[in-house]
Amino acid sequence: RSGSKRIRTLWWILTIGTVVTFIGGFIFIFGTGVHERDQAQTMPNVVGSVGGTSISQVELANATQTAVAQYQTQYGNAPAGRDLAILREQVWNNLLTERAIEAEAKRLGMTISDPEIVFAIRNTPPPDVAQNPTFQTNGRFDPQKWTQALADPSVNWSPLEDRLRRSLPGQRLEERVIAGVKISEPELQRLYDLQYEKAVATVALLPLDTAPIDSSKLNDAALNTYYEAHRADFSGPEQVQAEVVTVPRSFGPDEERIARNESEDIVKRARGGEDFAELARTFSEGPYADKGGDLGQDVPLSRLPPTLQPALASLPIGGVTDAIREGNTFFIFRLADRKVVANETLVRLSQIQKPIHPSQASMDKDAELIIKLRKEAAGGKLGAAAAAHQLPSVSTGWFAQSEYVPMFIQQPQIQAWAMTAKKGAVSRAYANEAGWVLAQVTDRREAGPRPFDAARDEVHRALELSLRQARPLATAQAIVDQVHAGQTLEAAAAQNGAAILKTAPFARTQPDPRLAVAPRAVGVAFGLPVGAVGPPIATANGVLVVRKDAEQPGSAAQFDSLRASLSQSLLSSRQRRFVTAWVQKTLATAKVEDNRQAIEDSQ
Repeated sequence: RSGSKRIRTLWWILTIGTVVTFIGGFIFIFGTGVHERDQAQTMPNVVGSVGGTSISQVELANATQTAVAQYQTQYGNAPAGRDLAILREQVWNNLLTERAIEAEAKRLGMTISDPEIVFAIRNTPPPDVAQNPTFQTNGRFDPQKWTQALADPSVNWSPLEDRLRRSLPGQRLEERVIAGVKISEPELQRLYDLQYEKAVATVALLPLDTAPIDSSKLNDAALNTYYEAHRADFSGPEQVQAEVVTVPRSFGPDEERIARNESEDIVKRARGGEDFAELARTFSEGPYADKGGDLGQDVPLSRLPPTLQPALASLPIGGVTDAIREGNTFFIFRLADRKVVANETLVRLSQIQKPIHPSQASMDKDAELIIKLRKEAAGGKLGAAAAAHQLPSVSTGWFAQSEYVPMFIQQPQIQAWAMTAKKGAVSRAYANEAGWVLAQVTDRREAGPRPFDAARDEVHRALELSLRQARPLATAQAIVDQVHAGQTLEAAAAQNGAAILKTAPFARTQPDPRLAVAPRAVGVAFGLPVGAVGPPIATANGVLVVRKDAEQPGSAAQFDSLRASLSQSLLSSRQRRFVTAWVQKTLATAKVEDNRQAIEDSQ
């Protein structure tokens, strides 16, 4: 530990964190860091557990800091805002997954022998170790360097041994889980056909009826009747409603003055001739500090905050702005370039950020308010509690896991929390640049058919579409009848005012772009005999009549040549889905406790 730089690097790698490796590409978490360790001092000693297996504050802090370092290595700057929030929550979820799998492997009595540990260390080091530059040559893992490192008597390898002793049972369990995943010959043939079998079709297209609709056909009774007849069409995933409150960060005049004075001093130094990039590296607390403040791209002037636009419009190239306060941060910009492209003014900027740091008294005041809000919110009263403290609250409306929720765009971890929380539960106070966000689940509904009131707008749209499809459907049926009576599709279409389009050869997985919105038409094109005409097909854009003109089946020789790649593609996809479902089930059945601090630390 006190030896060469290389030895210290090895020790840093090996004394920290572990994670189970899964096919789906879970992040490999290891590491240490001063900030996260400092933050850990304010957390409970055990921040959570899964199935009785605990997660310590040090493990969470180490894993988070390492993930931050990996992000910075990959993207060139430290994560901030939404990216940091996502990363922290991903770290937490990965640790939960790891512990759940460890507990399951232990329950099943899976163990790893010492020879297996030795073999794994020598031949398959963990990816985070293999990806470390210390063991790479020209960007690739170098087995010789790894072998030399293992032979170094000054390095204590026991932490790596302990890490693998914990993680390998989970990997063995994964292998057991996916061992039964098989691919049959008919499945391979089906995958090949989807990609390489082709059809050629002629399609008659009738547009939707655009005439005004009698309002009586869209009244409540009509909507209810349509809903009852098509109830299954209005199903959806599990959904949640939540109330959201933002608690702004408070500052005293002294804290604001300190940040302003520091910012103004930096402005004087920059204007006095000191290198702006070096000042940014030394003093900026923003995400681009390590790049000398350079934002890395031209920015449209019109998209910058209104408080900044006038200053940059008149600033000479190479000039430095005054310290400009935006929210809780002072910004200092240097204008590197200005140009006009397509009547849009673009500017190239470097920046220095100096946030206002609250005093301990201000932080204590905010914490006291948040604790009060969480207590007063018991019984589903977060909105009322916020109003009592003169804080606005906003209802999210119904949302699902994958739906876009504007108020969660910067903190998607709150949306993920809400999807698993019970009705009435109040979230942690999640920190952002402006303060903290609290949420309370106000209602939940299970996956399945939506109540009529919830689906009313969707029912209205569906019924209106069906009314606009009625006339062209009747006309399309007339075209089909005329074809069956001996006319050509082209003649019948012309007689009934339908447009004709002809496709080039297309596969099921890459249909003609004009049919991409009508998957049933694609299916009919492949299902019909050559020369046959299918039934009318109603779509959101009109009504179609499809005739199959030709088919181009794949060849046995091509199928044989692609068999291995198709098999691997299908097997990998199925294994990922299988493992993901298994992990989710394992987590769902395990008792998970989240004891992280109720108020997230400032970032």
